[in-house]
Formats: sequence, C-alpha cells, structure tokens
Amino acid sequence: MTTKRSTVILSIAFISAFCSVALSLFFLYSIYDKSASLTLLEENLAAAEQQQNGSVAMKHLLSDTKEERTKLETYFIGKDGIVSFIESVESLGKLVNAKVSVNSIGVDQGNGGNMFEYVTMNATAEGNFSNLFWFLSLVEHMPLKLEVSKVSLDDISPGFQKKDKQWRLTFVLEALKLK
Repeated sequence: MTTKRSTVILSIAFISAFCSVALSLFFLYSIYDKSASLTLLEENLAAAEQQQNGSVAMKHLLSDTKEERTKLETYFIGKDGIVSFIESVESLGKLVNAKVSVNSIGVDQGNGGNMFEYVTMNATAEGNFSNLFWFLSLVEHMPLKLEVSKVSLDDISPGFQKKDKQWRLTFVLEALKLK
C-alpha cells in the first residue's frame, strides 16, 4: 500500500511540477510578447515625440524669423509688383529732374524649381549730366536685388554750351521678382 500511495503522491507531484513548468512557460511567453509590444509602442511614442518637438521648433523658428523673412522679401519685386517697380524708377527720375521712359520690360521664368522670375527693364533717361549721374546712383542703391547693365550715355544736344548740354542715358535693369 505504501508503494501505491507513494506512486500516487509521486504522480501528483510530477503532474503538479509539469503544470507549474507549463504555466511558467506560458507566463514567460506572455511577458515576452507584451515586452515586444511595449518596446514597439515606446519606439512609436519616441518617434512621435521627436516629430512633435521638430514641429514645435519649426513653429518657433518661423515666429522668431518672421521679421527677418518679411525684410528679406522686400529685397525682391513682389508677386504683383512690376507696375510699382516701374513707377519707383520713374519717380527717381522725377526726383532728380530727369525724364525717364521705359522702352520695354520682360519677365523670364528662369528654372522650373526656382522661386524667382527675372525682370529685365530697358529704359532711357534724359537730362543734364549731373542729374543723370545722380539718377543712376539712386537706381543702383534701390533696396532691391538688381543689376544695372548695358549703360550708354549719348550727347543729344551737340550745339549747346557745356553747361546746358542734354544727355540720354540708356540702360538695362535686371531684377529678381518673387513668383
């Protein structure tokens, strides 16, 4: 009887040990699976947090540089600013008592990826030498990104005294315009 009893006790102990090992393995697998899911969630959370921090930093950068960007945009002709550009050149002529006329104006689209267009203005100005020199100096110092090229100066009053001579200034202005 003791043998039968010891066999039953041993069988119960073996079944309990097997169940314990099986339950331990099941819990270990569950913990491992949850750990992998948690790691994936932590990585996603870190990526989202980094993206949000980048977004917040970009918003701060945009708000901090708004004044500088607005000032930078004034160095170029505005999207609809060709007429005001022409008027500003003509007003400089009136300021120095020179007659300015715009002969032609062209807009080149430039490269496809470029955010600028290239404006080319062919113009003439007439007046005495000092006024034309002053006018050209004012045009060169306009608060725009522009280049004065192909400048020629012709005497249009050959019979007059040196003091009363009239000159014709022909020039080409090339400026950048925002698309």
